[in-house]
Amino acid sequence: MDDRPDRHAVAASYDLGVEAYVDLWSPVILPPARAVVAEFGLDDGSWVLDIGTGSGALVPSLRTSASAVTVVGIDASAQMLRAARDGMGLLSIQADALALPVRAGGWTALCSPTCYST
Repeated sequence: MDDRPDRHAVAASYDLGVEAYVDLWSPVILPPARAVVAEFGLDDGSWVLDIGTGSGALVPSLRTSASAVTVVGIDASAQMLRAARDGMGLLSIQADALALPVRAGGWTALCSPTCYST
């Protein structure tokens, strides 16, 4: 038996809490995530896959690390992706991180900001 929560229910709960996520959770995950981004060594033409992008809070840090970085965000929550597209102009894909709909290779970096929080 799988003890994990239903992924569709989790995505639906994020759909309902976009503003709270932006206000409360993004400030928690951003400082350690920014430190990791600095280690990526991105340069012009880099492609970054932001897995679990949420509202796209990490996108500005990724884009300022080099002048021509392309960031693609993946998240299961349609409303989080809408916030990321509206606020950051992010290329986005609605998908589950456990079944990424992208081909391996071609990415300069893969990141998942929620993994950096302490």
